[in-house]
Amino acid sequence: MAIIVNRENPISGTSKELNILVARIFLKQQKDWPNDILCRAYDRELDSAEHQQFVEHILKMSEGTLSTHWVKMKQLSGETPPRVIRSSGILFRFIEKHKGGIGIVKQEEVRKLPPSIKVLFGF
Repeated sequence: MAIIVNRENPISGTSKELNILVARIFLKQQKDWPNDILCRAYDRELDSAEHQQFVEHILKMSEGTLSTHWVKMKQLSGETPPRVIRSSGILFRFIEKHKGGIGIVKQEEVRKLPPSIKVLFGF
């Protein structure tokens, strides 16, 4: 799997720092990238390999724990989970459009990335 972002996003860091940052962004505990770009996280369908691997390896949660997180976020701040995108093509369009966009793709989809999108890291 790979985490992808808009190429104009200048974010960088160690693997550990980026893992923590990406988890915070997806859990909406952080609304802006460190460079003051508004975050726009996009998830994949709940039964997709992309989503399941992301939850396990980056968020280090179970689906139940993640569901509980979103219930609490909705109650405390009105926040809802990231928008679910079904296809990588649509995901690419959203990330191209939004400088703060971030999403998850399979490694084999990396070959299809448009020039305006880069891989932040693989997992």
